[in-house]
Amino acid sequence: MISVLARIGVVLSTCLILSGLWSSRIDAATLQEDVQGERVEVVEGDWGDVSVEEIASILDSVDSHVREMIGTELKSILRVEPKGGPILLHKRDEDGGFRVKLETGGRYWSQLIYQFSHELTHAYCRKSSGVESHLSSPHDWFEEMICEAVSLRVLHDLSVKWKIDPPYKSLQSYAPQLSKYAVRTAQKCESVPREKFQQWYDMHRESLASGVMNREEIRTVSLYFAEFLKSQPRLWNRIPDLANGEALKDESFIQRLERWFKSWGTEDQELQQQILALFGKSN
Repeated sequence: MISVLARIGVVLSTCLILSGLWSSRIDAATLQEDVQGERVEVVEGDWGDVSVEEIASILDSVDSHVREMIGTELKSILRVEPKGGPILLHKRDEDGGFRVKLETGGRYWSQLIYQFSHELTHAYCRKSSGVESHLSSPHDWFEEMICEAVSLRVLHDLSVKWKIDPPYKSLQSYAPQLSKYAVRTAQKCESVPREKFQQWYDMHRESLASGVMNREEIRTVSLYFAEFLKSQPRLWNRIPDLANGEALKDESFIQRLERWFKSWGTEDQELQQQILALFGKSN
């Protein structure tokens, strides 16, 4: 296993193939290591025609950005495997580390970022929770939606960030592909105008609460929260609060939201009201 390294510099061809989803190989001989503390470990496995150093450099970029935006650390190692997911295992490793399984390989960097940032967000959502078994609340879809929103936002953010400060030089030319991937992913669901969202939600609330985890429905809601993450950056800071308290018996969705809000400061009241209003509750 190899720890994620900060600022891995490389020189490689800037050629992009397969519609920009696939990036060319790093010249491993040019890798320059700037070692920092272990936080993410890339587990040896079926990563395809790609080195763990390449994977590590990408995951480090995602991890650093999410940590910066959320403003707190997990303080637990994340061990990342290439197959068997994408999923964050509920059961921690013996040392308390998180185990992330992706379903990717090769240099499909956009796919790698999309999957990893989603599972990384699950870890932040659960970092203060001792729960190791699968939750059974009808509102579990809400955490999934938050993770989807973060994945879309990370792709857009890194698309901008990599133009200036990429993990390695050639990714400056690859950077626009990240945002394009986010746009294509967002198009895999129904786009609902704000004035019609309440009607849409009323039609789909039972399906969302069924536990089936309909990806298209969840993604429709996530588009709004991706915009909140952009326009209301304090929302990033509130992601770890999602595990606040225990679910009440027969907890309504609004009660679930209010449990999330319980530890929020008065400076976040406007954001709370925007979220409640989205789902049809007002003062």
